[in-house]
Amino acid sequence: MASSKDVNEGQSKSQLKREISFFDIFFMSMGGQAPFLSLLSYGTAVFTVTLLFSPITVIIGTIVVLFNGIAIYYLSSKFTMEGGYYTYAFYGLSKRLGLETGWMYLFYSILYGMGYIAGGTFVLKYALGLPPFEALFIILIPALILLVLGIRPSTKYAIAAASLEVAILVAISLFFLNLAKFSFYDPFVKIPPASNIVAGVLFAIGLPTGYGSITPISGEVKDAKKAIGRTTLAVIITGGLLIALVVYSLLDAAVHVNFGILSQYEPIIDLVRNYLGLGGEVFLLFAAINDGILASLAFMTAASRTLFTMASHGFIPGNLDKISDNKPLRAVLTTAGIFALLSTPLLVENPYLIFLSLGTLAGLGNLFVHASADFSLIKISLKRLIKRLRQFTVGIVATIISVSVLVYSIVTGAPDIAYIFFGWIIAGFLYSEILNMTKEEEEEE
Repeated sequence: MASSKDVNEGQSKSQLKREISFFDIFFMSMGGQAPFLSLLSYGTAVFTVTLLFSPITVIIGTIVVLFNGIAIYYLSSKFTMEGGYYTYAFYGLSKRLGLETGWMYLFYSILYGMGYIAGGTFVLKYALGLPPFEALFIILIPALILLVLGIRPSTKYAIAAASLEVAILVAISLFFLNLAKFSFYDPFVKIPPASNIVAGVLFAIGLPTGYGSITPISGEVKDAKKAIGRTTLAVIITGGLLIALVVYSLLDAAVHVNFGILSQYEPIIDLVRNYLGLGGEVFLLFAAINDGILASLAFMTAASRTLFTMASHGFIPGNLDKISDNKPLRAVLTTAGIFALLSTPLLVENPYLIFLSLGTLAGLGNLFVHASADFSLIKISLKRLIKRLRQFTVGIVATIISVSVLVYSIVTGAPDIAYIFFGWIIAGFLYSEILNMTKEEEEEE
């Protein structure tokens, strides 16, 4: 069980300078959510299974995600140093489970970031006709440059770019509502079967996921004990409601103007192009590039801080815990190299299929690391169960949700996706065993 000493260590002084605020990480994580690209993947899937009920499905999915967010809210007040989910498991569960959680977080964050690079590439190719490799470099190069420049330039870019995209999405929603002459359709007029709603919610929980990039940078946040938890909840609620608004407005326009467009290959892109004209083309260009940069940047930053913290505990070789100019420069350059090496070969295939496949794999990793965080909260709360009954209850509910969705996703998903996911888990356990054996041999000598 986590001792008070463990918790105190988790609250120990960060190795990095605390220089970013609530608003910095709010917009960084909103950008990490990649609102428009998320609509193209998870949003389209929600359309497919729940159609006119989709806005309600998105809200239900947001409420489900909120339980994990509340668990993070409690944990982030106990552990304020960098590392996020890895740190929670390292101090809240055990060192070996910390290693496995960090290992899975790297899987999640790297695949999620690369998935949205592929998603942005697809939009530039499908909507604007750019060759995939040109589109890739338009997105990847700025993201890598911002990553190396550091957290301050990255958050400044995120504040400007993410706030602009949110404003544009709200404006587009109002445009489509106006197109329907503000004749609001009733999403409850035809409620789909329960099985369809469950399937839709499974896709909808992938929409407000930018908060997953927040906790690893805790060590660089001012007043992290309060700011991380508040930002997590704010991003989930804001992101979920924003997506629900956009989904409702698009469906409202489709119902009152052209319902048949929902049967198109990419109904969201086609609606924007058909009814916004040149303005729609400009928005697609901006959103594809902006979301690709912001999502990959947010999760590259998070991955580099996780690598840095794991290296500081001796779990990752190569002196990746070295700090230069208040940046974990070696961890940053390693992360940049991984993204550059892995992103380019992936685009030999269809960028959209790559986008969906990486998003699915990252979603499984997301559920795994949040289940780990939920277990950490349960274990810590057990020590003073009466005083922490609310935290314990949140941990139990969030664990049930995460584990249930994870199992259902594995059982109903493509076998290849499950093989890759379990293969990575097994590789993590093998890596843990090798490290443990090496340390034991060194101690014997």
